[in-house]
Amino acid sequence: MVALRVGLVLFVLAWLFGPYELRTLVPIWLAFLIALGLELHYFSGAFRALPERGADRGPQEIDRERYGYDSESDELLLVREEGEELWVPYSGESDEELDALIEEARDPPEPTWSPPVRRRGRGLLVGLGVIAALALTTWVVESRTAWDAVDADARAAAEARFSDEGSRIAGHNVTVHCR
Repeated sequence: MVALRVGLVLFVLAWLFGPYELRTLVPIWLAFLIALGLELHYFSGAFRALPERGADRGPQEIDRERYGYDSESDELLLVREEGEELWVPYSGESDEELDALIEEARDPPEPTWSPPVRRRGRGLLVGLGVIAALALTTWVVESRTAWDAVDADARAAAEARFSDEGSRIAGHNVTVHCR
């Protein structure tokens, strides 16, 4: 979905600063309508249920049973030796007992996976910021280009000149109004 946002931004920038033919073929409201739909999709995603997040980052209960960890242990001790990591149940054992526990734990447990944490609302705020920035850029560019960039006095003078030249060419009275 991030690629869609980036593509939309690139399209709007191409629409603003690209060839005039693109602006005449594609109305800008179409791009903003697509952006609105995209942001509404992100917004509705904030109300969907999040996956359950495991609170325990150590071995799960099934791994403790499979590999013989005592579920009564107060805590687990992470032992790193020779590039190997072992979780060992620890309840105040002596050094000799701890060495025996490490030898028992030499068979590495299967790694566990936890889903990434989703932050609610952040995507919506980013999307609304992108839409606002694009709308502002469009407004600034459109108000300072073509006929809109000409002040009212210059417009009136140009319309009078166009009317005079049109009358001269046509051979009869012509009135030109520019919008």
